[in-house]
Amino acid sequence: MQLTWTRGEWQVAADLLRAAANHLEAQGKEQLWPPEELTDTDLLARYPASGWRVAYRGGQAVGCFVTLDPDPLYWPEAPAGEALVMHKLAVHPKAQGKA
Repeated sequence: MQLTWTRGEWQVAADLLRAAANHLEAQGKEQLWPPEELTDTDLLARYPASGWRVAYRGGQAVGCFVTLDPDPLYWPEAPAGEALVMHKLAVHPKAQGKA
């Protein structure tokens, strides 16, 4: 089944991120992001709503990421328009390992 992508669905992306983080925690694995970085308030403060991309398969949200241009925190020397930087890549636990 093919993926379809949407743009700007930051609330769906936030839910996906939290599901992935909770799954890692439940397995006793190291968290990628502290929980306080996954609140709606913090995500909107750090990333523009328009930068979020959500992947759907069969009507279910299965993955997400956000892009920044520029990314002054990690790439302060890179001028705008030179590159897109991807952050917060996550796959929903129920979709992990599926082709």
